[in-house]
Amino acid sequence: MNVNKLFSLIFVCFFCTNSLWSQFLSNYYDTLSLKQEVIIDGNIEYFSSGIEKDIISKFYRGGFVSSEMKNSSYDKHSGVNRFGGLAQGDIEYRNYNLNLFKKKSWGLVVKGGYGSIGSALYSKDAFGMVMYGNERYRGETIDLSGSNMTFVSYQKIGVGFIDPVSKSNVSLNFYNISDRFYGHFRDVEITQDLLGDTLNFMLKGEFSSKQNKKFNQGFGIGFDLDFTLPITYGQEKTAFIQFQMENVGFGYLYEKQKVYNVDTSFSFAGFQLSDLIGDDVIFNDSNNVMDTLGIRSTEKTKTFMLPGFIQ
Repeated sequence: MNVNKLFSLIFVCFFCTNSLWSQFLSNYYDTLSLKQEVIIDGNIEYFSSGIEKDIISKFYRGGFVSSEMKNSSYDKHSGVNRFGGLAQGDIEYRNYNLNLFKKKSWGLVVKGGYGSIGSALYSKDAFGMVMYGNERYRGETIDLSGSNMTFVSYQKIGVGFIDPVSKSNVSLNFYNISDRFYGHFRDVEITQDLLGDTLNFMLKGEFSSKQNKKFNQGFGIGFDLDFTLPITYGQEKTAFIQFQMENVGFGYLYEKQKVYNVDTSFSFAGFQLSDLIGDDVIFNDSNNVMDTLGIRSTEKTKTFMLPGFIQ
């Protein structure tokens, strides 16, 4: 196997598994006095601290990524960079006239929704390897330490109460966790010789993912809060200060996740035909791939914070 092809494969896989995470909450507010209300909200968003939108658009619209685009985004990258995105939708029913409490005319809120949210934390060298390949880094050490990635997919239902005057509201939510992936690489360094045919790897980190295709991997509990404070100024003019929290809580995966811990150093100089066939192959029944690469696997349940937002 050609070392350059292996190198490219590793980094394509690394970049593609970096699901994305970042969000601004909807800034919805209506001062009309209503009896009932249905709100439908949905959005797809992405954010990046270094990758410019002309490159991102090529991945979902198609097109050619020029050297000028790559160079411009590369120059904007710092030592630590972020990339995030989400797809979500919600429907919410509000009834302002139920008067749930005797001394306070609180109304009812019922909601449901879904979300897929991910994020990646990565080094400047990681972007360089994906965009330029390993040719640019001959005779150098590529530092990918501190790379972090997470992805969560959930569905939720919630119930709460709302003030019909200010429309401030709070709801308690219950979540179905349908998918979660997590990876953290504490120390990752790759050194390539000047000829580009030998690589030295140093890897320390862990990652986990689900083991089956069940829709219900776990559950969660959390809350949403929308507090609006009206402020009167000038000649009876009114402004509003709005404080929002969404999906603040915890999730629990009772379906056991596969957790891989990596702590290894190894060199790669390409495969010879004799390494792949015959009696002395690199990997056989007594020489497991994971053992050879220093990868240990366990199965664990997991408690984690939901992908919540405060604004």
